[in-house]
Amino acid sequence: KSARHLLCTSLFILTLPPLQYYGVGNIAYLSVDYALGVTSLPRHSAATGADPALYGQPVDAAKDLGLFSMSATLGSVIGQVLYGFVLDLYGQVNDSMTTYHPHGFNVAFGAAGLFFVVSGLSVKWIKCVS
Repeated sequence: KSARHLLCTSLFILTLPPLQYYGVGNIAYLSVDYALGVTSLPRHSAATGADPALYGQPVDAAKDLGLFSMSATLGSVIGQVLYGFVLDLYGQVNDSMTTYHPHGFNVAFGAAGLFFVVSGLSVKWIKCVS
């Protein structure tokens, strides 16, 4: 029992540096992502007739950032359900557990790659970010 405990503890300790690296990278990506989202909000306060302290501040920023956040997470939520359905289509049921055929993974990752390319190409419609 002590050898198994030592092995599990060693494996856990080995996973900490990659997890920390991922955490720092994810935070850096999200901060830049939201900074770009804030700078590209569609409506800003008018120069005339507005409070000078609020000049250039986004109007309805909370609503717009909520929509921005939903667009970022909706694909992740729907994608997991759809990819689970695709894997289930190719699934093979054994006596004690369900295994998934490699073709299901090929279809799921192929669709993910296709959606990645489509999302990259959709950026060309962004005209200007101030």
